[in-house]
Amino acid sequence: NRVMARLDRRFGDALYHHVSRCYGFEDSDMGKGLVSELIRDASGSISHTLKQYIWDHGFDDNARHAVTAFCRGWESLGVPSRDLLLHNLVAQRDNDGRIVRLVVIDGLGGSGLIPDHWLPLGFLRRRARRKTRNLYQRIDTLPSQRGQETFPGYHGQPFHDGTAQSGSQATASQAP
Repeated sequence: NRVMARLDRRFGDALYHHVSRCYGFEDSDMGKGLVSELIRDASGSISHTLKQYIWDHGFDDNARHAVTAFCRGWESLGVPSRDLLLHNLVAQRDNDGRIVRLVVIDGLGGSGLIPDHWLPLGFLRRRARRKTRNLYQRIDTLPSQRGQETFPGYHGQPFHDGTAQSGSQATASQAP
């Protein structure tokens, strides 16, 4: 939560074009949990990860355009993050199935000794560019796993359509 507060102060609303909003910690039946924005497609269904989209559709022009736009914005802002993983990027789609934005849902903040808010923007941008290059490498390796019979990992995948509530887990994860 402190990381998100610092990022919000530094980047303001521009951050939330690329990152899900954070609403703080709440108690749940599984202990304290961080509540963040639930990203939904125009249809109302929970958006799937970029990993799932590429698995189902390949790295088509739609995904290529969305990733290019995301990377430009990410590098321009210089958002400090750990590695940009395909299962931590959510592909929000319009009614025609086109990706309208990619949203980071985990992996924010740096892991260096010097706090990110002390670093100059030029340094942060170079580091963000390195993260986006690594993202493209991850995208390039995903199709090589197509020979597997099943999807290679359901990290971050919703197992429901997000329209029906089922217990406190659904309530905690569906903050406004």
